[in-house]
Amino acid sequence: MIATPKAGWLFVNWTEGDVNVSNTPQFNFTVFRNRSLKANFAKDIYSVSALPDPNDGGSISGAGSFYYGQTASLTASPNLGWSFINWINGSTVVSTDSTFTFTVVSSLNLVAKFKLTDYNINCSSYPTDAGFTSGCGIARYNQEITVSAEPNNGWKFIRWTENEVEVSTEANYTFNVKKNRNLVAVFDLSIIDERVEF
Repeated sequence: MIATPKAGWLFVNWTEGDVNVSNTPQFNFTVFRNRSLKANFAKDIYSVSALPDPNDGGSISGAGSFYYGQTASLTASPNLGWSFINWINGSTVVSTDSTFTFTVVSSLNLVAKFKLTDYNINCSSYPTDAGFTSGCGIARYNQEITVSAEPNNGWKFIRWTENEVEVSTEANYTFNVKKNRNLVAVFDLSIIDERVEF
């Protein structure tokens, strides 16, 4: 007699009553009486592992051992300053959702890909014709940047503001990037001291 498991199952043994009579799928014996044999099977267990790439890009939850046909749900959580890209199995992209839910049919070694987040540092002048700004653009998390304000003739720099709140009175404003920012360089007309001598 041969016991053949279906997909996702493992052969355990042959029993007769409560007695284990064989641990091999093919059970050979000589017939000399009636017998009542039972082939016992168990669900196969698969390992689902997952790693972040790079290691400091984020963390992963939901990996472990699963039965064949069981639903697994893995979640990739980016660290501060990072963004999730996709899930990779070997060289194949299997999902672009940070939470990847699937039916387990085999063991898997997955990789969650992360990238450093780009932040937009936007600058403008007020009034618009009073001067110009430089140093703004795209920056990475915690990158130190300096934005500069230069007044046109007849104007002077007053302050940097964000959402109408003063953030610096230095024309060269240095800070570490933590988020997107919209900075405004505020200028005012210069007071020219014109003295006439007789």
